[in-house]
Amino acid sequence: MKTKSIYPLILIFVVSLFSSCFELVEEVTLNNDGSGEFEFTANLSQSKTKLKSIMLMDKINGHKVPSQADVTKEIVAICTLAKKTKGISKVSRSIDFENFIFSFKCQFDSVEALNSVVKNFRLSKKVTNKNHDKQFTYDKKKKILYRNFDAALKQEYTRLNAEDKKVFKGATYVSVYRFQKEVKATSNSKTKTSPNNKATMLKVNVLDVINKKSSLKNTIKLK
Repeated sequence: MKTKSIYPLILIFVVSLFSSCFELVEEVTLNNDGSGEFEFTANLSQSKTKLKSIMLMDKINGHKVPSQADVTKEIVAICTLAKKTKGISKVSRSIDFENFIFSFKCQFDSVEALNSVVKNFRLSKKVTNKNHDKQFTYDKKKKILYRNFDAALKQEYTRLNAEDKKVFKGATYVSVYRFQKEVKATSNSKTKTSPNNKATMLKVNVLDVINKKSSLKNTIKLK
């Protein structure tokens, strides 16, 4: 299963090969000048009992079960790569094998720097698909944040066997964006705005995204 070509920002997605009902959370705090903070969390706590048992096995559904050391090594490698990316600073990680919650956090000088992390990760894994490289675009003059998403997930999903497809059942992806200015409008109809109008949340079912019933794509206009 070529998961890294499906979601290059899912830093520890290899673990979720063995668990459904997981939640992926993408958080962006954007300053007016285009700098900000990014955090990505993979929360597999709903399946932690099952995962603890699986981690004791060698293989499942034909896949090698990664050890805690394997998963940790992968996350550390991503952090090391991010630290070497121009415009990225204060890189940190959280690895919790008790509850199976893993996160990556960094600060960025511009969304272009954040995009570079994605691109560098793709290149390090020798993934040729460039569709994921430009995740964000921010127009400082017009005060518009574009969440770009153009991935042929359906095509890759159909290549999976029946057992691997079950992984996505019940999985959700949550995007939370915070701003210094109030939100004027959003293009994605599933977007919810906070009471103070300075934050948005978009929660979608991963299978719906794969089947193009929902999308992560969004245009957020600020006042």
